Amino acid sequence: MKRIQLISLVCVTLILFASLAVSAKVTIVWANPDTLEWQTTYQKIADAYMEKNPDVVIEILNVPQGGYVEKILTSIAADVAPDVITYYFAADQAEDGFLEDLTPYFERDGLDPNEMWFPSARARAEYQGRYYSVPRDAVYLTFVYNEEIFDNAGVPYPTPDWTPEEMRDILRQIVDYENNIFGLAGINKAHTLQSHPFGYSLGAKLTDPTGRQVQGYLDSPETIEAIQFILDLEEEGLVVPQFFMDQVGSSASRLFVTGQVAVGLIEWNTQRYYDSPLRWTPIVAPVKKGIEPLVYGHSVQYYMWSGSKNKDIAWDFLKFISGPEAGFIAAEAGHWPPPNPEVWLELGWDTERLRSVQWDLAQEGPAMPPYEVSRYFKEVVRPHLTNIWVRYQELGERPLEKIVKEEAAAAQAALDRAYRRR
Repeated sequence: MKRIQLISLVCVTLILFASLAVSAKVTIVWANPDTLEWQTTYQKIADAYMEKNPDVVIEILNVPQGGYVEKILTSIAADVAPDVITYYFAADQAEDGFLEDLTPYFERDGLDPNEMWFPSARARAEYQGRYYSVPRDAVYLTFVYNEEIFDNAGVPYPTPDWTPEEMRDILRQIVDYENNIFGLAGINKAHTLQSHPFGYSLGAKLTDPTGRQVQGYLDSPETIEAIQFILDLEEEGLVVPQFFMDQVGSSASRLFVTGQVAVGLIEWNTQRYYDSPLRWTPIVAPVKKGIEPLVYGHSVQYYMWSGSKNKDIAWDFLKFISGPEAGFIAAEAGHWPPPNPEVWLELGWDTERLRSVQWDLAQEGPAMPPYEVSRYFKEVVRPHLTNIWVRYQELGERPLEKIVKEEAAAAQAALDRAYRRR
């Protein structure tokens, strides 16, 4: 009887110690708005960190992108926000105070962002000389063409120094609606100006570097001419038509791998291109003569909530998920390219057929989209960009210059009001 009691006591003691060990673990909540397909990559990265840090539990919180920001901001207001947030807040969002200033952590640990990440990736992390995030990726959008479509049409392949006018002439020879051969993918009306390398290579600029001045940029002769060129491509039917996007989806990678698109855009999900049986070749965006092309470099970021109760551990986790080990995991999955030059070099991406093109782009200074500079761009300015297309294409208004100047003035007034309210 006593032996049974002793065994029971030992069992209770072991359970008690196990419970204490579990309760001693620190939980870091890591939020992201990405597709279910990408959650496997997040989980592999979290598992790799927890294997190195058994006293830490990484809880992944996947929130649908549609309501992601609203839910994050609501959780911040309720003081229950995730410790680490995956997103791309505008740089001046740092002024609101809910993003932890990471600069002291860099300084304490002797870390140099210039050595750790590509220029575009670290530029997204910085605001007024302070770091408020670390990068998840470094994405350089490039064009890609379907060799078979060119061969069947008897059209020579484009060269790296091609111009928008040359691209337009090529598409005129290739597009064949009767045989379901379409032209340029990735063109999405007004959005082409703000998050597409083609807008930059046409000479379009929507705001000044601070994101607060629209007039003089959106309504400049260069930007108006760029808008007209894109509108004309659409009017001629040289871009992928809406009915085809409705069937396949608007993702540039999904459109291109159908084999029915002559010129596409390589963005995220590069594995789709490699898994495709198509013969394809990447190429830089065509640049208008006389234009100094800007490199469009995008980078989703990881932020620490300033209200986190475990900031040192959250910082350690941030260093890991933006570092080379997590970078190799992401590269193997093919969902996003890591922001670490050392990972690209070790994988041989600097000489690989696609990544070598992007590697060259990655060495240049970034051209950040305006919505990554000003927090009010999406809400205040973007509707006026859409209005330009609606007024020109659907309402048939002319001339374009008058439309753009009116919308630029309205956008400027709305932007000024937004900043005054703050």
